[in-house]
Amino acid sequence: RRCGSAQRASQQKRQMAHEDISGLLHSKVHNTETLIKALRTRLDSLRSAIVLANKSVKSLAEMHTQREAPLTVCLWRLDRRKRRPRGELVVDPCQEALEAERATLERARKALHSAAHVTKTLIHEAEEVYDALELDHRDKAQAAVVDKRCLTWMS
Repeated sequence: RRCGSAQRASQQKRQMAHEDISGLLHSKVHNTETLIKALRTRLDSLRSAIVLANKSVKSLAEMHTQREAPLTVCLWRLDRRKRRPRGELVVDPCQEALEAERATLERARKALHSAAHVTKTLIHEAEEVYDALELDHRDKAQAAVVDKRCLTWMS
């Protein structure tokens, strides 16, 4: 009789432990699936940001190139003015306007180049974060598959 009640008590303890483990595993699967969805949302958002940043770099490069022709014309005009006869080599409003235009165009090109460089650096960093998040996403997805198999096996 004692042996039978000890076996029943042991059986009940095993059943309770099994239910506790099963409940914890269900909870873990739910939490992992929530994390997987959050990571997917974050990955999608980050990929969109990277795509937009790449478009921005292209746009900056195009704007940089578009400043080339006006700068070339401006430099050509300044060069022609330097070749004038000595008596005509004066700093007049036209000369000042050309110098100001040259400075503005050079500053704009430098700013565009700098912005493109900064954006490329940010893209590189974002891609590294994306790769790390993607790896984490894959690991969590694999863990969820294993945990679900365990739940099926435990049932």
